[in-house]
Amino acid sequence: MHCLEYNRLRQCYEAAIRHWGHVILSADSESLGALAREAAEIMQKAYTERNAAKKRLSDHMFTCPACNPNWWRLADM
Repeated sequence: MHCLEYNRLRQCYEAAIRHWGHVILSADSESLGALAREAAEIMQKAYTERNAAKKRLSDHMFTCPACNPNWWRLADM
């Protein structure tokens, strides 16, 4: 069973994945110069946001007693 915060973080992660996928699929491989740099920056930002959302979700799963019934065992390590 997951808590409300998990559900919120999961939705954020899924939105970040969709955004990243959209950016990757819409990237114009014919771009040159400044446009190519801007596209690369947008792709990197989407990738970073996706990874950050995944980390927040993972961290939550590790520390939330509602989402991880064995959290107290991990806290003692």
